[in-house]
Amino acid sequence: MGIPEMGKRRFPGGVAAGLIVAGGTLGILHPPSATMIVYGIATESSIGRLVLAGVFPGLLLVGLFMAWPLHVT
Repeated sequence: MGIPEMGKRRFPGGVAAGLIVAGGTLGILHPPSATMIVYGIATESSIGRLVLAGVFPGLLLVGLFMAWPLHVT
């Protein structure tokens, strides 16, 4: 749904797809994530530990996504 809408706003196809993929990655990984909660319940894992395990990778991805435009220009 997002890619055609971005196409209407004249985003290049690769940029639109990259934004969708990046947002999907952060949505699953960065706490609080519904996916982590469902996974924790299904596997009887500690939800608190799962949330803590997602903090560093989530912040790392956010930092890398913020730094990417500086690298491209």
